[in-house]
Amino acid sequence: MTSKTIAHVLTVTFLIVAPFPALGCSVIGHWIENGYSDELIEGDLSGIRTFIGCGGAEVTDTFTASVAMGSSFHIDGQAPPACPGYFPYEEDLTFSDCNHASGLAHNDPSTGSGPVDWVRTGPISTITPLETVIKDSARVSTSGATSTHGGPIGTHSDLHILVTDAGVSVYGQSLSLQSDKPAGVDTITQPLPTDEFGATSAVVETQIKNPGVSHIISTTPDAQSPTEASITWLPARYEDLFETSCYVYALYSDYLTGPTNSSIPGLPGYTLTTSFLKAVMSYGSGLLTDGVTYIHYLGSGNYGTDICARTKIGVCAVEGISSAVDKTVVPLSGNINVATFGTRVAQDAGSKINVHHVDIYFGDRVTDCNNMGEPQNTVYFNNY
Repeated sequence: MTSKTIAHVLTVTFLIVAPFPALGCSVIGHWIENGYSDELIEGDLSGIRTFIGCGGAEVTDTFTASVAMGSSFHIDGQAPPACPGYFPYEEDLTFSDCNHASGLAHNDPSTGSGPVDWVRTGPISTITPLETVIKDSARVSTSGATSTHGGPIGTHSDLHILVTDAGVSVYGQSLSLQSDKPAGVDTITQPLPTDEFGATSAVVETQIKNPGVSHIISTTPDAQSPTEASITWLPARYEDLFETSCYVYALYSDYLTGPTNSSIPGLPGYTLTTSFLKAVMSYGSGLLTDGVTYIHYLGSGNYGTDICARTKIGVCAVEGISSAVDKTVVPLSGNINVATFGTRVAQDAGSKINVHHVDIYFGDRVTDCNNMGEPQNTVYFNNY
């Protein structure tokens, strides 16, 4: 067995600063203070504030920031000459996350001090995880696989990333993405620098059972995210369509005539028609006329009796639930959704079921099965 890859698709917005607390947050970029004042801090830590005030006119003042990165920062500024008092001011702010900082502004004694709240407005990265899919070439891993349960299947999510600053595309922006999962769980193919449209892309893959949700952020100091990009790995669509067929169990009542065999390996004391035995070998199981005893083909020419049509994982096949799959493509015991048929469980396997092929159990409905054909259907892997 090898391992199968699933890809996922969705959308997330990245602001160029981090969503969960970082060791150091960048102060460089565009900010809004207290909901109305625009701040721009350049790489040399010089800042320009633009606001409406001092008689209703748009005015600017300059300030300096104390650090380029950190958990807190200090601002020293001077109100513009047009403002009464022309006072100096200071602000002490602490990051709650890399897109939000709050603290106190200290003005001259005549104007006192008050709370301030800064919200980063750029650069902003919008990340759109596309649909989670299982790649054509992926296969089920042997890790953790048993005779009744398959190993994990790889899942794949393409991420579309768009970086803007105050609505303008940012060219050449580098990003480094990180998952909140433990090391080695998610594999990220990092994005190239953004193109002239501010766009780039990345790939995230995971291969564990019950992968849940991965939260992806940017760890680039001047390009981190305000919110996490959340990838819900399952259900995931198989990239290839599946050939869909059906299987049944044979009814002895349909094979009563013709030559018989009284020396059946594994069935001492039984005399059955050779046509029925061939049907059981083909279908896997057959029901005798007592309506209770099933003949099961064990392989290598051997047969046995059972109380039901027994599946590969050892449970009784149930119409409306059971299906047969290639266990290197769909994990055994996995829950799948087959277009037009609905939810099924991968309980069975067979030598004729290869790669992207699912066989739906029809019970004893031989005529319905014969009339079904073998349509191509979309299949989703729901869970393990």
